[in-house]
Amino acid sequence: MMPRLLTPPITDLERAFTSLDSSERMVLKLRAGLIDGHRHSLREVGVFLGATRSEARSLEWQSWQKLEQLAREDEDSREAVSYLLKRCAGRNAGKRTLS
Repeated sequence: MMPRLLTPPITDLERAFTSLDSSERMVLKLRAGLIDGHRHSLREVGVFLGATRSEARSLEWQSWQKLEQLAREDEDSREAVSYLLKRCAGRNAGKRTLS
């Protein structure tokens, strides 16, 4: 039996990200540290996007809503979304769970 990969295949992550618009995708990538290895605060994300912290939080919330819906509909995406949740652990998004 092959050992289970710690991260989902890149194609699953990319498929999950395609359900998001570019701003939503960037918010999650920055928050999860997938861009530069550093997990960014909402304030940092807002500065990067030219938005307020509140607008960045709203985009993050919309992103998680879309990804949770995708995870309910697609088993492959569920693993990718779970991985993103774990990457965002310690942030507000890390308190979310998939139902």
